[in-house]
Amino acid sequence: MRLRRIFFSLLGAVCAASMSSAQEPAHLGVLSIQLDGVITEERSREVVAQISGIPASVHEIVVVVDSDGGALPDVFAIADALASAKVATYAYVKNAVASAVFIVASCDRIVSDRTGVIGGAGVVSRDFLGFSDSLFSAVCEELTARLRRYSDQKQHDSEIFVAMINQRSSLVRAGKKWKSPGQILSLTAAEMLDLQLAESKWASPKAFVDDLQSRPKSPEATTSDRTPAADAPVAPARGRGWS
Repeated sequence: MRLRRIFFSLLGAVCAASMSSAQEPAHLGVLSIQLDGVITEERSREVVAQISGIPASVHEIVVVVDSDGGALPDVFAIADALASAKVATYAYVKNAVASAVFIVASCDRIVSDRTGVIGGAGVVSRDFLGFSDSLFSAVCEELTARLRRYSDQKQHDSEIFVAMINQRSSLVRAGKKWKSPGQILSLTAAEMLDLQLAESKWASPKAFVDDLQSRPKSPEATTSDRTPAADAPVAPARGRGWS
């Protein structure tokens, strides 16, 4: 009797899952990708495949970043795929630290969770890596150049991203010193808005994705036509044209 009850319970769960899948809209126009924890090689391949294999019905990709990155080749593979994506890409920042900032920089637009944090990409020291001064300096220069390339391509303020990995840099905006040499820049959601790195903040990734899905789409619409929901505080516009 107990085995029979377990069998029918499992059968019911399978049927319920099948019905749920069948009833879920197949083409909502937004592909949401969750990046949690350490980004592994396997996860990197999965994400790259999702980005490169999006159907024609998808017009926006939202990458929810709650990660401290992973091995640089795996992180760079995702960042490169996002940088070359043929649709609008959004980085939703929950907790993007260490090498995960490369993924954020490679997206067209950046929004933040209300408790979002970004930065600290340069916290690994030369002594920890066991590199010589010259080798460590060369590695830092290469990482800085790559991060600047991503952020410049997407028209972000590249100096803000550079300040997250380069201890020797400083950052001053509107008369305020955000970072002095010897420090690594980390930003809260409010600070991202103040620096206009993020354009809005949201209560949850679902709220943001739901808002994207609810906006009317037309062939003439561009991302410059899209504004956050009324309950999402917005940073002043920078006058950039998004495409």
